[in-house]
Amino acid sequence: MLVVLDTNVLVSGLLTPQGTCARLLGLFRSNTIVPCYDARIFIEYGNVLFYDRFPITDADATHLLNAIRFDGCPVIPEPLSEDFPDESDRPFFEVATSAGAPLITGNLRHYPKNDLVIPPATFLKHFEST
Repeated sequence: MLVVLDTNVLVSGLLTPQGTCARLLGLFRSNTIVPCYDARIFIEYGNVLFYDRFPITDADATHLLNAIRFDGCPVIPEPLSEDFPDESDRPFFEVATSAGAPLITGNLRHYPKNDLVIPPATFLKHFEST
C-alpha cells in the first residue's frame, strides 16, 4: 500500500520506539506500506533527521533514509495551486495527491482539508481493521 509519511511521523517513529509512528515504520520495514516521496521530500527528511535537537543517531537516520530511497516509491507530482500555511508542506500533499496515497501526518492543520490527509492513529486503526 502506497502512503506519504510526513517528516514528523519519521521523527516520532524514531524517538518513540513503542509509539504509533514506530508502528508505521514497522509496517514499512515489513514491506506492508511503501512510502512515496519526491526529491523535495527526501531532502527535507535528510535535513530534519540530522537536526542536533533530536536525539536520533546518525546511523538510525541514515538507515531509514537508505530504506526509503531503495524501497520507497519515487513520484513526480503534479503541481497544485492550493495555498499552504508553510510552503515546505506542499511537496507532501502534491505527492499524495499525484500518487492517490494517504498523507499520514501529525499536523493536520498544515494541509488542506482532504480525505487523503489523516493522522497516524486513524490510519493504523483503519489499516488494522481491513
